[in-house]
Amino acid sequence: MFARAAARGGPPPGTDPMLLLGLVAGAAGMRALLRSEPVPPGFAAAAVGAVLPARGDA
Repeated sequence: MFARAAARGGPPPGTDPMLLLGLVAGAAGMRALLRSEPVPPGFAAAAVGAVLPARGDA
């Protein structure tokens, strides 16, 4: 999955995929388990977008 994203101009070089996965999973878990809120469609993409810098060349 991360290789396909990189081929599309995805995460910048040096991005740690396991760290990114942990951040998204933690955010979704916090929302679902501790706050009893649904995880809406697009949540993972929004969380990744909030963590990674915007790419002006994409």
